[in-house]
Amino acid sequence: MKIETLQEVQQVTNSLRILCNRPTGLAPTIPVTLLHPILNVFNGDCQSYTPRTEDYRFAQELSTLSRFYSRESERQVAFMDACSKYGLNIEGQSVAGTGYATDGSIVHNQWPCLIVKFKNEIGSTGAEAVFQAAAYYRAYMQRNKSRLNMKFTFPCIGLYMIGPLMGFFGMVYTTFVNLQMLGQPVRLDYHKTGDDQWTSLARHLGALREAIKKLKALYSEESEMMTQVQMTSMDAIFYPAYCEFDQFDQVKSVEYTSQPFDGKLVFHGKCDGKEVVTKFVKRYSLELHNLCQQNGWAPRILGSRDLQGGWTMVVMERLDESWKMACGYDKTEKLCAEIRKVLVVIHQYNYVHGDVRDVNIMVKEEGERQLIKLVDFDWGGKIGETRYPRNVGDCRLVRRPAGVCDGELVLTDHDMHMLDYMFQDIVLCDSPWWTKKVEYM
Repeated sequence: MKIETLQEVQQVTNSLRILCNRPTGLAPTIPVTLLHPILNVFNGDCQSYTPRTEDYRFAQELSTLSRFYSRESERQVAFMDACSKYGLNIEGQSVAGTGYATDGSIVHNQWPCLIVKFKNEIGSTGAEAVFQAAAYYRAYMQRNKSRLNMKFTFPCIGLYMIGPLMGFFGMVYTTFVNLQMLGQPVRLDYHKTGDDQWTSLARHLGALREAIKKLKALYSEESEMMTQVQMTSMDAIFYPAYCEFDQFDQVKSVEYTSQPFDGKLVFHGKCDGKEVVTKFVKRYSLELHNLCQQNGWAPRILGSRDLQGGWTMVVMERLDESWKMACGYDKTEKLCAEIRKVLVVIHQYNYVHGDVRDVNIMVKEEGERQLIKLVDFDWGGKIGETRYPRNVGDCRLVRRPAGVCDGELVLTDHDMHMLDYMFQDIVLCDSPWWTKKVEYM
């Protein structure tokens, strides 16, 4: 597949496009790691799995493939021979009803668990390896008409080998092929003293073997998952696979109903008949949220769960319609004072919020009072410890104080300056209680 063809396929209007962040932005909001737990666990295992003896031996066996091959097919055969010794029976297979034939794949009960694509060396010509593997996966999905009766994401792992370089990616099928790189690229030509590098290779291989076992079990005829997918609602494939969370000593479950914000991993749903909001985040200050909740300044947390791959699932009450974003209110001195009072107490308890904007502040009119609740504690945490994430934001779109940059400390001054920006058109309040400790606990 030529570059020009890839560019055409990846046009936004093309129904064959692959959602893989090439070009930048052409990616699904929900990553494949949240659309099926096997892919999420594999991604986490690539970082944390403890290699066993067989994994190290597997890595040593594959290291012989770092030599030069005159033909791509020679490396392909050598790789499959090595894998067969460690429980991965990979074969080149034709995709029935299409003109495609994989370089190597593991197919179980007609469903692909692993698709492998080889390139002899980095400078080799021909189709881009990842896109070619994704095209094979799409062909498997489209020719298998039984898929139409199964509201399921059909997880599959992809593996590319280009010379001594090997990498992994996950694929699921919704309306399009969704693809995400998993783990880290590894090589087969590390120096003999590169213990950490060899351990990383063994870790990835061990994670792969475990994931393939799980995928084969998933696609078994007796698999409980495969017998239940026909009962899943049509929309379910567009929601995360994770719905259970911990509430004290109980396990609760969320039924998702909508995704209210484009580009955000925030979902509306129901739990025990009540409206809830669920967020999936890589960082979140539950401590700060709890502090605000205890004072009535945040929605009530119902529970959370730590997931593989660094994800946290946070479930909280959904505020009723009497609560509106602060951006919908007049920027009055009274409202400014209420918000500033909340921020002062947060700072006095040694916390910062980090993203004080009117879209992250909910307001409710109660008589002559304006009640405040903060949301979005992703950037919050302890003063002196909490740093801004990468891609903190384009300052041309969101005005932020000097010093607000990727990786820098979140300061109390930043919170206050962000508040000032919200109310820049009025004379800002400067109450004397500002500098005194206010007891609200």
